[in-house]
Amino acid sequence: FDRAIELNPDVASMHYWRGEVKYMLKQYEEAIIDFSKSLELSRNNDEPSFNSRANCYYMLKKYKEARIDYTKAIELVPNDAFSDKYYRGICNYNLDLTQEALNDFLSYLEKDPNDPYILVMTAHSLYVLKEYQRAIEFYSKTISVKSDEIEAYYWRGQSYFNLGKKSEALRDVDKALSLDPGNETYLNFKRDNFN
Repeated sequence: FDRAIELNPDVASMHYWRGEVKYMLKQYEEAIIDFSKSLELSRNNDEPSFNSRANCYYMLKKYKEARIDYTKAIELVPNDAFSDKYYRGICNYNLDLTQEALNDFLSYLEKDPNDPYILVMTAHSLYVLKEYQRAIEFYSKTISVKSDEIEAYYWRGQSYFNLGKKSEALRDVDKALSLDPGNETYLNFKRDNFN
């Protein structure tokens, strides 16, 4: 690609594909430069370049920048934004934009209702928003899809505890401890609240 770009530097697709190779090589900063050039040459009308540049930012934990690019990709192709909403939701969650994260997770779940990671992230978002009963529903759905999802048991227990349902909370914390017996967070919660 270097030679092709040297011969014809104004072809957006060459910059895009070189960026993809750099992404695969985990050269994220260099890939961002190529995706940015591709976007410049395509007049910011190239969903794959926005998506790929967002993926680079995501891998670098630059969630604010990733969120901006995922949003642009979604705006360009709103009916085919499945994976963009997945990752934008995670960016939103990491940026403490909990309601926006929840909206993206719920939208994603319309296409893939049994993704255990997004189910638990949806439940976490609801927990942060203090919607404990709805959080319990999503933690339960997570457990029905992936019965050994330790976090889902623990946080469902936390949700029950916040609703004053201590026997249900203890049951779930004990289940989390049975799956991860040495977890200090779980042990401390049980010691502080049930002994």
